[in-house]
Amino acid sequence: MMALVQLENTDNHELQMIDQVTRVTYYLADDTDLPFIGHAMAELPGAAPKNYATLIVGTPWADHRFSGDWNVSTVNL
Repeated sequence: MMALVQLENTDNHELQMIDQVTRVTYYLADDTDLPFIGHAMAELPGAAPKNYATLIVGTPWADHRFSGDWNVSTVNL
């Protein structure tokens, strides 16, 4: 399952769209991870953990790394 994901930067409100996303993983400051795969990605706009350090948006071709200033604002499965 792939999704179209829109990300928003909380500092400057910059938007970025990434298509064909297969997984989104939040990495917390203590190095634990919280992955969202498949239909679970639909929950992302309201399910982000607090104070994550890194956000990884994965496609079949590449992993896109974002700082904790970015969050998932929209997911279209």
